[in-house]
Amino acid sequence: MSTPESFAKNNSGITPSSFSAIEWMNDIELLVPLYQRLFVWEDEQINQLLEDLEQAYHTQTPYYIGTLTVYRHPNEASTWELVDGQQRLTVLTLFGACSQNSVKGSLWKTFLVKPNGTDSRLRYFARQQDEEDLKMIIKEGAIAHKIANTNMKRFIETFDRFMARPRDGQRCQMNESDFSKFVYEKTTALVAFLPDSYKLNDLNLYFEKMNGGGETT
Repeated sequence: MSTPESFAKNNSGITPSSFSAIEWMNDIELLVPLYQRLFVWEDEQINQLLEDLEQAYHTQTPYYIGTLTVYRHPNEASTWELVDGQQRLTVLTLFGACSQNSVKGSLWKTFLVKPNGTDSRLRYFARQQDEEDLKMIIKEGAIAHKIANTNMKRFIETFDRFMARPRDGQRCQMNESDFSKFVYEKTTALVAFLPDSYKLNDLNLYFEKMNGGGETT
């Protein structure tokens, strides 16, 4: 089983870790810093990811969602600042929240919520409304009319349309509960740690370089 320590020793990220292996997360809080832009994925990007996940589901092929670049605060080792990858991680969190409420299961709970059972694992620095919206989605599911964040609302509406659309042939065999379980167990990522010596300016510069290079974080 992977642990935070094993990730730290393997910063090159050779082996993707499944998000279902949440034992390594423990009390870890995934923090979206203020210098990160808001969740901005459009319908096309969301649909493309959902279609890729569905194709992986039919072939039972583990799905690699990409690299998460994080910074561990020296005095707060349990706080991982998401320097790169927050768009994809937000989508995965929203997928898990909508999915678990749709199929009335608790499979995603440990990934979505910290061990205290109330705090979302994914947090937004200085964005209280976004945190409240995410907490509401995790608790109550696809209740788009109650969500203030228009981008999160867009995901919910796109997710609902995707799951409801007609399928033929092999695609009609998709069971929503099985699909949710597959995404939870087979979605993987590499976790890369930035040096502890980095300061805020270094993190900002790293983010700007990744963003300027056309990366969708």
